[in-house]
Amino acid sequence: MDRLVIGITGCSGFLGSAIKEEFNNFSFIETRCLKNSKFGLFNLDELAEFVSDANIIIHLAGINRTEKVNEFELYNTLGTLSLLNAVNKYGKKGLHFIYASSLHVYGASIKPKKFTESSYLQPVDFFGLSKKHSEEIIKFYSSNYGLNCTVLRLSNVYGPKCRPFYNSVISTFMYLALQNKILTLYGSGNQKRDYIFIEDIIKIFNLLSIENPQDGYKVYNVCSGIGISLNDLIKYIEEIIGKKVNFIHAEDSNKSLGSLIGDPTKIRLELNFHQIYSLSEGLRKTAIWFKEVL
Repeated sequence: MDRLVIGITGCSGFLGSAIKEEFNNFSFIETRCLKNSKFGLFNLDELAEFVSDANIIIHLAGINRTEKVNEFELYNTLGTLSLLNAVNKYGKKGLHFIYASSLHVYGASIKPKKFTESSYLQPVDFFGLSKKHSEEIIKFYSSNYGLNCTVLRLSNVYGPKCRPFYNSVISTFMYLALQNKILTLYGSGNQKRDYIFIEDIIKIFNLLSIENPQDGYKVYNVCSGIGISLNDLIKYIEEIIGKKVNFIHAEDSNKSLGSLIGDPTKIRLELNFHQIYSLSEGLRKTAIWFKEVL
């Protein structure tokens, strides 16, 4: 196997650290990290060393939550623009740029439905909007500068080492439930989400980086295609941890609390990617880790 240099932004994060750990198992892969998630303010020259001679850039860095909504555009959108500028100026020919986007670019639906890659993008929060803007910039660079770019619209990723109150509702619920603390459900709890285990996400990055590198511009949903309501998620967690979970309902004042479910048909057909872990299996592995750290 030819030597691969893979640059990863956001190596210290939940997803980045897991992907880096996976790639370190391969002797022919050299990983290179840009750990600071707030590199939107870096100038072009500061990114030159990171992208030069890299075969693949995996862009994971950014922020998921902040009370300062302008930071979404600063660190997510402008961060992506800064990196693509560097890739275009200093990157080697044929470099493959892989971007971790989100199902949040679709927004949410009142009645549960599966969003496909061709569905209209109508984000209902600033996080989703910043991801949409980043995707538009990536498509522009691919179309106008010939960069090979793959956009992965990830569903709700969870698993061991997932940060409560930041990465996933599963980590938040699991963390609180194991400490006998009260969970807060906004709205009815009937809104559905699409969950996928971290090991399945690692598999797709492995597939795109080593087994099936992409040319041109591609977009894929990376999801289970299964909608689970928050009420049912609590039942799953109760079954896994073996005790009742205490929760209260709070008023739904956020229109983003509709259902958000992806359709994984395209990635299954084109890349033969199939989810391995069921929600029950993933929750068990997650619960084991939380019990150890708590």
